[in-house]
Amino acid sequence: MEYVTIKEIAEQWGISKRRVQVLCSEGRIPGVIRRSNMWLLPKDSVKPDDGRLFDVKKVLYEAERDNYSNMPIVKNMKVKCVICGNESNHNHIIGSISSNYMDLDTRPSGLKRNKLPYDIQECPFCHYANSSIDKEIKGVTVQDINEKKYQNILNMNKNSKITKFELSAELYSNIGDYKKAGLLFLSTAWMLDDELVIEESQEMRKKSIICFEKYLGNNIDYDIAVLILDLYRRTHQFEKCIENCLALKKYGLSSNVLLKITEFQIKLSNMKDANVHNTLECLEWYYVF
Repeated sequence: MEYVTIKEIAEQWGISKRRVQVLCSEGRIPGVIRRSNMWLLPKDSVKPDDGRLFDVKKVLYEAERDNYSNMPIVKNMKVKCVICGNESNHNHIIGSISSNYMDLDTRPSGLKRNKLPYDIQECPFCHYANSSIDKEIKGVTVQDINEKKYQNILNMNKNSKITKFELSAELYSNIGDYKKAGLLFLSTAWMLDDELVIEESQEMRKKSIICFEKYLGNNIDYDIAVLILDLYRRTHQFEKCIENCLALKKYGLSSNVLLKITEFQIKLSNMKDANVHNTLECLEWYYVF
């Protein structure tokens, strides 16, 4: 029988040498032999299926199926605004919704993505915006709502379902809750993406970056530190993304998942890829390469 090296098989199958070594050590390739520190494979070896990748897809499929079989209920309820005291009707989601996999910027998929517009309420009288208008944002008063910047957002000709997220982000930014503000600006960007308003969605990502940078200046939060990598890449700041990826790897990431995402971001940034990618793609890339 004719044998070839790992390098030759890797080129033939279009995967990395490291991946072929793993397949050999796991006994996934019939007929392999080991001489000294070298693996030799039959020349006619067939690339095995990646069982782990199949399992990932199977789990995601079953989770999506379960989501649709346990759909939450939308209930209309009367809510009293904590700022102006007026009551108005708002839709609430009754029941929890799980997300199977998400984009690298944590944008959810499936039903959870569809429920985003319900995550923020806006008072139709004073235009206070929060997760529920009967909940106080500590430090926010009617003066904040009457500020010129807030009123300018209101007067922009945008979809009201989107505007309320930007309004709420502005309020949280005013009181110095930059993590919450960054997440709300990011949610605004997601919904603008759905409306194909790309230029404005990029502006919201840039506002999110500013908030997260202020937050990370005073806090150690590896989840946000990895999240901001995707915002740099999506706004074409590839060098900054790579620089921050390398810094995170140097200082150490305790989460293996965050480390995989960081390595994937380096690959995408080196390719000048500013497109949307999700965690499933990251897993597929990791298992293949």
